[in-house]
Amino acid sequence: MLVLVYFLTLKTQAFLDNAYVTKGEVIELIESSSSDSNAVAPLVTFLNDKGQYTEFVSSHASYPPAYEVGELVDVYYLPEKPDSAKVGDFFSIWGLHLIFGILGCVFFSVGVLFILVGYVNSKKT
Repeated sequence: MLVLVYFLTLKTQAFLDNAYVTKGEVIELIESSSSDSNAVAPLVTFLNDKGQYTEFVSSHASYPPAYEVGELVDVYYLPEKPDSAKVGDFFSIWGLHLIFGILGCVFFSVGVLFILVGYVNSKKT
């Protein structure tokens, strides 16, 4: 999992290095199709660098809603792929890294603990 976090971080950093930043507006709250809860994701519209309006649904859904209809948000997008846009809040950009990083650290620590216990037990015998 820690290796996955490393590669996710490289990919995200490359995205952020090449992304344009603009303001977008939440125009609707869409019920999340990936969960059974009442989680909603914002549908955001923004004006891209070519002067065209682009809409996207954020990959981050939550309950209670993190955004309200009409709220202005930062939007990061690649000029060649404006439909790959992301809302510019911490969890939308770094949330997956955080989750896998914490889980990876826990599993890594448990693995090291088992190795140390096995090593200490072998020294006693």
